[in-house]
Amino acid sequence: MPVAAQPVEQQQPQPPVEQLPPPAPPANDPTDPGLSTGDVGVGGKGVRVGTGHGPGTPGPTLPVERGPAGRISLTEKQSFDDTTLTADVLINKMQTAYFAGLKRCYRNYLKKDATAKGKLVLKLTVNATGRAIDAGAAGVSDEVAGCVTGQMAGWRFVVPKDRDGEPATASFRIVLTLVAD
Repeated sequence: MPVAAQPVEQQQPQPPVEQLPPPAPPANDPTDPGLSTGDVGVGGKGVRVGTGHGPGTPGPTLPVERGPAGRISLTEKQSFDDTTLTADVLINKMQTAYFAGLKRCYRNYLKKDATAKGKLVLKLTVNATGRAIDAGAAGVSDEVAGCVTGQMAGWRFVVPKDRDGEPATASFRIVLTLVAD
């Protein structure tokens, strides 16, 4: 049986889409620095749009003066208790977490006295919850010692444990040498 051909629907042509002309560039109004496209504006100081250079600067930038950097090195370490928190463990934590604060205290003082150097003695006890208690610093200057003592109040360490595995306290004396670079 022959198949009758189906009529093919012809697509109706779509009306052309009305094309709009491109928008006109903004007027270069000298009283409106927000629309300025160059160094135009009130008083000749308009916004520079699209330069990729950011805002202009009034002149050359001055170099930032920096004082001596200062170096801190470990001179001596003492542990007074037999716990899992050894002087080496304490020093490692200090170097990774707390030396930045110590350096900040010293560098701030070096801005006032660029030749300041000497030994800084830290004494602290770490309690059964890992907090530094009875912490204090002495040496170099009262200002540096006070700053470091303030830093030490927030120090935390692993909980020291005695031979039986019970939380304990551990006391330390650390001597640091501070040298201006």
